[in-house]
Amino acid sequence: MMRELKFRAWYKSEKKMIYNIQNEFEERIELGMDCFSDYLKNDNFIVNQFTGRTDKEGKDIYEDDILLIIGQGYFRVTWDRDNCKFYLLPLEDYLDEMPLDGSWEIDYEVEGNIHENKDLLEYIEKDQKTK
Repeated sequence: MMRELKFRAWYKSEKKMIYNIQNEFEERIELGMDCFSDYLKNDNFIVNQFTGRTDKEGKDIYEDDILLIIGQGYFRVTWDRDNCKFYLLPLEDYLDEMPLDGSWEIDYEVEGNIHENKDLLEYIEKDQKTK
């Protein structure tokens, strides 16, 4: 089964997330871009790919999202270009990296992302220092 291809972009200078950039024409025209690939070429945008998975509430999971796995901890979703896979990188020292491939029966919760929720990252880092 093929997963749905969706992308979002973090617009650095405006500090806002733009969803469905592969289909969003009005926003693209306002920004002076001709096509989807213009987002990829523009250093003012960080493009994130949809993983094809949703959290326990049905929210789409994208790369650079911060997930909470109940009973385990916080993870950042990353794309490994060499292996063409999404991985969960632990944000806490005692956790191990794991693939986001459906091989685990886990309830994920999207807590935010690394672009819009820097305070969450700071909280996790601060919490680690107290352990």
